[in-house]
Amino acid sequence: MIINLELGMKNVKFLSVVMLIAATILFVGCTPEEVNNGSNNGINNGNQINTAIPKVRTSEVYDITANQAYCRGEITSQGESAVIERGLCWSTNTKPKVDDDHVLDSLGSDVFTCVMTDLLPATTYYVRAYAINDNGVGYGGQVSFTTLEAPEPFSEASFIGVWGVEQIDYYNTDYSGEPIPETMVTYYYVPGDLDNGIDMIFREDLTGELIDRSLDSLGFKTFIYSFNEHDSLLYLTTQTPSYQSFEMNILEMTDENFVYINEYADNYIEKAYLKRLSFVPEKSKSTHAIISGEPSKNSPLLRIR
Repeated sequence: MIINLELGMKNVKFLSVVMLIAATILFVGCTPEEVNNGSNNGINNGNQINTAIPKVRTSEVYDITANQAYCRGEITSQGESAVIERGLCWSTNTKPKVDDDHVLDSLGSDVFTCVMTDLLPATTYYVRAYAINDNGVGYGGQVSFTTLEAPEPFSEASFIGVWGVEQIDYYNTDYSGEPIPETMVTYYYVPGDLDNGIDMIFREDLTGELIDRSLDSLGFKTFIYSFNEHDSLLYLTTQTPSYQSFEMNILEMTDENFVYINEYADNYIEKAYLKRLSFVPEKSKSTHAIISGEPSKNSPLLRIR
């Protein structure tokens, strides 16, 4: 009986040592990311939480296009030291890390918004918000989204004709690129109207005119334009002594409608909505006439910056 009892105690001790070694290996093998990879509602899914690194929440993705999308993150805990970097990371593979495509956001409030750019059309991505302090990287839960199909490509010929401006919005944007509603000013026009119209003419020889009838008299601005199919930008150079240039970022275009954004300095945006008036532009009344003087407040589109 004594021998059997001693053997039993040795077996218990041996089993305890084996279990201790296994638990140590399991703990050491966990990376900080695996330890902190909780779900968005704060449940750690059975993983041990590393309180030294930040805890982050990933929100749903929104404003998804063929090549970009927005997502918000929230730092729910700084960890044991201050956060020194935060942002989004994404990949076509699950569990993206900061070594993958990522974007940084400036430090500020605990909630932040970033835009993911240069995405592929009709592709599923996985995104996680992250934050870094002196102790490591904390990741939020993973969110997936699929980009839209690529739109039909524009061409130079798409612009040939006469377009009338229907509406122009002017506004400032915040740090994430979102419009600030209280800064928005909207002007309305009647396309083709002889008293309150702004028409843009694009000719086959890559010249054109902007005719603003909201001025006291007919105003003509002759410009040279070029279209870049790669970045969907329409570049205009006005025929002035200084040859001022600006670019239109085309948001939407059909046979009948045309929407563009022109971004000025200091996050100031011009967003214009145009309607096609004619597929074949009429012969210009004047090719090089330029009205001198400052445009009226009702026609900021003519403002040279």
